[in-house]
Amino acid sequence: VYNWIKGEDTSRPVQYEQANGNEYTDIFCPMYYDYNNSRKFSTSNPTKPLIQCEYAHAMGNSMGGFAEYWELIRSLPAYQGGFIWDFVDQGLRKQSSDGKSYYTYGGDYNAYDASDNNFCANGLVSPDRKPNPHAYEVAYFYQNIWASAVDVENGIIEVYNENFFTDLSNYTLSWSVQDAGRAVLEGNINELDIAPGEKKQVSLGFKKSDLPKSSPELLLNIKFKVKKAQSTLSQPAGYVAAYNQLPIGNSWHQNATLVAESGSTSTLPVVSSNNNNSAPRVINSDKNFIRIIGDNFSLDISRHSGFISRYEVNGQSMLLEGTELTPNFWRAPTDNDMGARLQNKFRKWLNPGYKLTSLNSSSNSEVITVDAAYDITNVGASLSLKYEISNDGVLQITQSLSGAKEASEFFRFGLRMQMPLDYSLSTFYGRGPQECYPDRKSGANIGLYTLTADQMFYPYIRPQENGARTDIRYWQQHTSGNHGLHITSPLPFTASALRYSQEQLDEGVDKHQRHSELLTPENHITLCVDATQFGLGCITSWGTWPLPEYRLGKKDMSFTIKITPY
Repeated sequence: VYNWIKGEDTSRPVQYEQANGNEYTDIFCPMYYDYNNSRKFSTSNPTKPLIQCEYAHAMGNSMGGFAEYWELIRSLPAYQGGFIWDFVDQGLRKQSSDGKSYYTYGGDYNAYDASDNNFCANGLVSPDRKPNPHAYEVAYFYQNIWASAVDVENGIIEVYNENFFTDLSNYTLSWSVQDAGRAVLEGNINELDIAPGEKKQVSLGFKKSDLPKSSPELLLNIKFKVKKAQSTLSQPAGYVAAYNQLPIGNSWHQNATLVAESGSTSTLPVVSSNNNNSAPRVINSDKNFIRIIGDNFSLDISRHSGFISRYEVNGQSMLLEGTELTPNFWRAPTDNDMGARLQNKFRKWLNPGYKLTSLNSSSNSEVITVDAAYDITNVGASLSLKYEISNDGVLQITQSLSGAKEASEFFRFGLRMQMPLDYSLSTFYGRGPQECYPDRKSGANIGLYTLTADQMFYPYIRPQENGARTDIRYWQQHTSGNHGLHITSPLPFTASALRYSQEQLDEGVDKHQRHSELLTPENHITLCVDATQFGLGCITSWGTWPLPEYRLGKKDMSFTIKITPY
């Protein structure tokens, strides 16, 4: 067939995956080549380009590790890209018996379907062409205009026009200096004389002396906007064709630490007490709880579990009645997790078995300290929780895990609490506004965002882990009246706040015919605060794990958060 095609038409290249690079294909087009194999082929002086016929499996909450693919593609001339599997979730709209609209997949129509469950729902966009959260990561790496740092503190950057044929005369460069999420300097460069393939330095027009003198974090946001509508690209005037964000001064992590150390970059007042320099009272006489009482708050720690079971501030409960603030090592498995059977391999961490071995309290002139120690019986590890409580209701928790080297890896390292439904607003300074994870965050700018719990949730066709935002500097979970909790950590962290628990989103050991649109939102908020989560991965969904830097487990870990009521 190859020879026949060439005899008829020599102008077009032919690709054939099963040729495996022999003389019957003009393109080496494997399926799901990993990073190492892609690098090895592309640096072997090949006579044919590498264009993967399938890669970056985009099923459900996915596309983690896409940045690493495009780092290779942009740096190795022989590696010319690939075809993501795939473009659109192929689901049909249906109405439930109570009138709810949802998307169906294999197995939803009869008992005899030779279906592969939701394996046709693995796209960048939903059936109605609404972008799935991971589509934004792809769009970011597909953009063809890039800004990089030269002397950012003095407003000098380099712009690279990666287009092969188009100059940048039809684009405006809009920039703003962000001080902890708020614009303090702004401007536009209306004339960009940059030819195809050219890099050129651009001065934005500000100096270091123009910048705020005392800010824990300054960032430069850059957008390239279309001047005149480009019909061939379906881009209207004003469309943001490309964007970048550059730190000014310190690195990302240094900036985040400075924000945490500053206590808060918001102007929200903390709950004040009459005597901030004294410690709260501790009541040890109750046989069920260690009770800690301050001027405007009260907090109970269960003697049976060692977990916080009540946290009231100014008479308002921060914890849903009957629940506890607990460690959290699990997530509702994603489609890629289930492809790698991680729901089975990590299963001991779902209910790891906390055996409280000691619970002790102590105090000094300012702080009550409660130490809880555990054997985690199902995984053969040890856990400790240190609670430090001051008289204004500020609570610092340090969770430490040790001895887990013989256990499996796990999904997340963090804490979880349920809050009353009134606390349904999340204001956070970190990456957003779209959902993002440790290995899928390049397209999400650091900024100041406010979202409802309903906006935080995304209805993937099959329920799964959902709603996280990462590289968080601070997180506020609050009411519409702006009362709530302000959370920081010494390092950037990950958080989510949903009206769905991970139990609701979890399919169990095997997939079932469930749909996100048919879930009933709970009448409370589940707040998860994590040091980090296991990566999403995208190499394949049939067994390949994320890169080691995006994984957890088999090492000692510690995580500290500070919770301030305001």
